Parts: sequence; structure tokens; C-alpha cells
Amino acid sequence: MCIRDSDYATSIHQFRVTDPSTTEYLASATVPGYVLNQFSMSELDSHLRVATTSGAPWGFDEKAESVITVLARDGAELVEVGRVGNMGRGERIHAVRFLGDTAFVVTFRRIDPFYVVDLSDPTEPRVRGELKITGYSGYLHPVGEDRILGIGQEATEEGRTTGTKVTLFDVSNLDDPVDLATWSLGGGHSGAEWDHHAFLWWQGRAVLPFEDWRANEGGAVILQVADDEIIEEGRIDHRDDEATEPVPPCPVLSMTGPAIDGVVAMACEAGSRTSMAGHWCDPMPREESKWWATEFGLDPENLPADRDIVVCWPNSGHIQPIQRMLVIGDGLWSYSWRRIQENALDDLDRRQVVSLD
Repeated sequence: MCIRDSDYATSIHQFRVTDPSTTEYLASATVPGYVLNQFSMSELDSHLRVATTSGAPWGFDEKAESVITVLARDGAELVEVGRVGNMGRGERIHAVRFLGDTAFVVTFRRIDPFYVVDLSDPTEPRVRGELKITGYSGYLHPVGEDRILGIGQEATEEGRTTGTKVTLFDVSNLDDPVDLATWSLGGGHSGAEWDHHAFLWWQGRAVLPFEDWRANEGGAVILQVADDEIIEEGRIDHRDDEATEPVPPCPVLSMTGPAIDGVVAMACEAGSRTSMAGHWCDPMPREESKWWATEFGLDPENLPADRDIVVCWPNSGHIQPIQRMLVIGDGLWSYSWRRIQENALDDLDRRQVVSLD
């Protein structure tokens, strides 16, 4: 399946790929509006369901609405057999998830209507339930029978976002979805809101990264999701151990001019990988060193020609955003730009760190 957004409409092309060298064109269609992501499309029993929002994919349009269009192949065309719309007038889709013959759609501008759409009859799809709460979900994940977990943002009644929020929905009654429990960080955001690969679901626990600049906190939070509650079990981070002294691993170059506060410049063996606790380090090209040396308070004439110049910037208070998590055995492994780290699953104690500096 191939899709293309243009002129505020989505072109859909269906292919059959039997092997890497053989592709057969089957059918195509155009539906109004634009899709959000890969979760906006789903196929069931030869019917393709597509969730779109009309209008432009930026800003807010008072005339915009979100719809689900049901398509079926008829010769070389994908023809519309059913449609349900009028979801979130003046809003746009922030999350969508198809589960069997039911779809869950979140739209947002000031509040979060959580829609439950019945697709059991492809020719007559209909909205069964609607729940209005503050904020929105940017990613929806099934976490058990009749339970959906939403990861997104809390917001004021005026629509101003205030920080990461995780919501547990009960969808056992399609006509009356219920907000069972909410966990809120109080600020910041989570990468799982827009990248589902950053979300980990493991044996009843949700693990998601977070960054909160106002509280100067960042890492990943582990949430136990029960039938009707969300309990925070703990957090991990990629901060350096505060007890570790930032000892320069190479000879430090003396500053002869105005220097940047906290920056350490060193002369290291050529080609060596250098790291320093509490800092992130950047090797500078020797052939260009004379042009930037004065910016770090160094004398260009006194730079050693046979060594790499490494400049280390203070990392104090800097949040290292965790990008991915993975469970291996009894360990929770996490990855950020600076390290790979293992924590014990039972007590979250840090076991080992692999520096990527």
C-alpha cells in the first residue's frame, strides 16, 4: 500500500508484491484530508479503513473534521463503501488506533474527544461513544481486554499543554468509554507521544522516556498498569554518578585568553576515544584548530601538532534524553545519545554502563 498527501487529499495505491522483483499494481483511490501516521490505516476482511482530517495539516481550521473512510477493491479501483465523519469539528487527529472492527480516534484543539467508532458493518460505520477530557493522547496502545492506554499531554481548558499525561481508558462499553486513571508528570513531554518505538510494554508495565526542563529531570518512568489504576514504580536516568570526579584523561591545555566557563581543552593521543565524567567531549580537527582556538582561550601558536585537541563541555544539569528501552532477561536496557545502560528490573538499580562518547 502506498499513500501520498497532496492538495489536502490522500492518494492510496494498492500493490501486490510476490517477490523483491515482482510488483503488481492492483487499485487506487483518493480520500479527503491527510493521514497522521501508519496507525491511520488498517485492513480487515478485504476492507481498507482510513482515518483522515480535512483541510491543511497545520494550524486549525474551523471547518475541518475527521473522518474514517472504508474502501473495498472493485477492479482497478478502491471504492468507498462507507464513511463516518463529523469527528472533532475545528480540530485535528492526534492519535488513532484500529483494533478489529473498532477504531479509537483522538482529536484535539482545546479538549480531547476520545471517539469510539464501530466498524462491524463496513457499509455503515458509526460513532458509538465519545469522552471529553482535558489534554490529548498522541499514542494509543492496547494493554488488555477492553483497556487502552493513551500517552500524550495534559492541558488547560483553554488548550494550553502543561506536561506529559498517561490515561487508562475502559472501552468495554463502546457507547460509554471511561477514563479510569491518570498519571501526570507535571511538565515536559515524552518521545512516545510521537514515536511509538520509544514506548515499551512489558508484562503489565509501561516504560516511557520523558524530559522535563522545568524540573531539570529526564530519563524513563516505569508505570504498573492494573485493571483500574496506574502506579509509578520508579524511574531511571542517564546522569553521571555525582560521586564520580570529572578527572581530565589527557593533559589540559592552559588558557591564555578569555575562556568559556567550565570548558576543558585537552591534548590527547591522535585517534583516541576520550570521555570525561560530567562532560560531553568533542574532538577538534587539528588542521582547523588555529581558526577556533582563540574561542576557547587557547594560543593557536602553542597547539601541539601531533595530538588531537579535545574540548569537553560541562554536562551539569543537562538532561540526557533516553530514546529506546528493551528488556533482556532480568535487565532493562536503555539507550541515549551518550550511553547504553542496564538497570535491574526488580529494583531498577544501575548495573552497567557503556559510554558512547
